Amino acid sequence: MTNPGNSLESKAGAKTWLWPTRQQWKRWSLPSKLTFLGAWVGFVSLALVLLAVVINQANAWFADPRPSVSVKVSQSEIYIQMRTRSPTNSITIDFPVLGRIVKVHDYNTAADVVTVSKAIIGHNVVSSQNNLEIVLADVKPNRNVDFKILYEPMSPKMKVAGTDRWQMSYSWLYGGATITKTKWYLIANGKEVGPPAVSVRGTIFIPRALSPEERKKLYEEGPPRTELK
Repeated sequence: MTNPGNSLESKAGAKTWLWPTRQQWKRWSLPSKLTFLGAWVGFVSLALVLLAVVINQANAWFADPRPSVSVKVSQSEIYIQMRTRSPTNSITIDFPVLGRIVKVHDYNTAADVVTVSKAIIGHNVVSSQNNLEIVLADVKPNRNVDFKILYEPMSPKMKVAGTDRWQMSYSWLYGGATITKTKWYLIANGKEVGPPAVSVRGTIFIPRALSPEERKKLYEEGPPRTELK
């Protein structure tokens, strides 16, 4: 007699599907039948739960906009381009610039993305390290989002900790909740990296010693913020 817990076999020795034959139903007692049905229902329930988990994870993966980014830096220009794979609620760009930001060209249309604000955090002189902050909303998928930054670089060029990478935060809706991710990219090659050990924003370099009163005033004021049109 074939063991009900294993795969069933016919008289010819060929394996059949895991379901009792009519003769086996007749031979089994009621407890055996209930045990088999309970095991079968449990197996089907577990399979459905696992399938739901896989589908949910797949949907969450496809919902993540996962922006692709590209940055090209020349002596006086920085070109930023990004593209999302699904609708995005908002994107915030925080890009360090060593020198004075002259102009920011926005090549996007309201049909593709809404530019909420553009701002310079810093004193915006040649001897300062400034951060360009751009806030976007309602970003359509599979559209190029382009900005060009014209700037006057420091002379001589200085190295400032943490300014070798830039930050992007983005958010999207999934399952009735807003999900936000923050990523850092190296400016040199676009590789995704971790946040810098030191973050510097709006630092001005003054080629002379400051008095205690001047240092206190600069500290209390903090880096200025200039909104761009």
